[in-house]
Amino acid sequence: MLAVAETARRARNAPDLIHLWPTPDDGSPPSTDSTAAPRQCTDPELDHPATIAWFSSNDPMIVQDACGAVREAGVEAAILLGLARWSPGMPLASTTGWHLRARHEGLALYDPSGQVFAYAIVRLSAAWTATALSTGVVAAYGALTEEGLPAQGPFDAGRRLHQARRSGRVAAGLVRLLQ
Repeated sequence: MLAVAETARRARNAPDLIHLWPTPDDGSPPSTDSTAAPRQCTDPELDHPATIAWFSSNDPMIVQDACGAVREAGVEAAILLGLARWSPGMPLASTTGWHLRARHEGLALYDPSGQVFAYAIVRLSAAWTATALSTGVVAAYGALTEEGLPAQGPFDAGRRLHQARRSGRVAAGLVRLLQ
């Protein structure tokens, strides 16, 4: 699975999609900017406000495992590297070695080997950054929809996160944000 995920990662030449919570409350897509008034994640399984950075591939690699389950290769690689499958009702623990780093063009998720696992172009607000630095961040990587492809129509990233978590297609952990 790691080899499949690494092949997929090397083949990508576009940044990942990213959804940040708290997010703007101005009707704009949550993946573009975090500088407006905050809006909490609408995933009903989250029982407390959280600072979340959810990365999702523009080009997910859907695979079938030995048991016949349909999975996303990047999510499975993240789990093998130490993130947990983030299912509904499952509390997250701190991870060892994973971290986020603000970069001049956005945000990057680093795996325990120090390699960039995912990156996205996004403007980070001072408020989001300050909260993330003080409390940590739920860093998540997963497919956007049941089929692993971005859906058309009105976009509610919180509901998509909930759907992806229910289908087992999100890996996550509590990580530090480094400047």
